[in-house]
Amino acid sequence: MDIELIKKEILSNKKIKKIIDDNNLNDKQIEDSMSIFLDIIEDENDNNLTYTSEISLQSNGVVSRKLVPTQKGLELENKNNFVLRGITIMDYSILPSINNKGKIQKKEFMWNEDRKQLLDYFRNEILSKFKKGEYFKGIYLHGDFGVGKSFFNQSLANYFASQGKSVAYINNNDLANHLKNLFTTGYKKTIDTLKNVDFLFIDDIGSEKNSAWMISEIMFSILSHRMQVLKTTFFTSNFSYKQLEKEFAKGVEVSGFKARRLMERIEVLSVPIFLKGNNWRKL
Repeated sequence: MDIELIKKEILSNKKIKKIIDDNNLNDKQIEDSMSIFLDIIEDENDNNLTYTSEISLQSNGVVSRKLVPTQKGLELENKNNFVLRGITIMDYSILPSINNKGKIQKKEFMWNEDRKQLLDYFRNEILSKFKKGEYFKGIYLHGDFGVGKSFFNQSLANYFASQGKSVAYINNNDLANHLKNLFTTGYKKTIDTLKNVDFLFIDDIGSEKNSAWMISEIMFSILSHRMQVLKTTFFTSNFSYKQLEKEFAKGVEVSGFKARRLMERIEVLSVPIFLKGNNWRKL
């Protein structure tokens, strides 16, 4: 294709014309940047694009192109940072989120004083340390049904995923059912992933049917490792620490000693916060 024809095609594109005008590009700069401009024109016809182009002029006069994720691209990146998505099924494209200022971006979430204090705790004790690269304990969020425990933890999980961290969000009962159906290789890989993922969220702990296998072999192993290597772990439950220990002790072949050992790991890894309020699912 003739250089002049290519140049004519480029200059007829409104987006490219604006870039040229905004950066006061001369003829040589335009010719040197034609491959960049053609890529931008080609991208305009791709409806599934997960990035957009950001053009800047370097100090030596060379035009550079930076690829910036679109909203669709960011959502895809977030989803890909969630590991073991097959254990607890969720629609990751509609998860609530918290922004960098610690604000939940979901208008229908009804704020009472407890929920405001919970968000303040996130900003002051978690977000500040996360931005500094410091270790912080997770939250053991407990309270009645429907007060927003899972909603809040999903918001946190989505935030950490958006920051490029690996995240696992699992329901304990789902995990038990999942592991029972795995062969040895897949079983070990799943446990190792849960031990080492950047942020682990265990939802509704205590609601499952407890067994010595789940408490002593699975959860104890995962949480002991995360405690030793300082991996942040979050929990939601309908039970307080004391109530949860009693629930564990009710399990098949679970002694009070085994229940206490597991609770010690949970207590070391988390800060208990009670969330009260109306069941917002019914409002």
